[in-house]
Amino acid sequence: TDGKAWTQDTRSAGWTPRLAAALVEFKGRMWILGGTENYYFG
Repeated sequence: TDGKAWTQDTRSAGWTPRLAAALVEFKGRMWILGGTENYYFG
């Protein structure tokens, strides 16, 4: 992959949008860990 061309696997994930999550690559796959849906700045 060149990092520019992406494939969308699903239009409707089984979870709400995430803020402050971590992303890690492991054995050619990307994993999103943790995060929150109610994060307030300030």
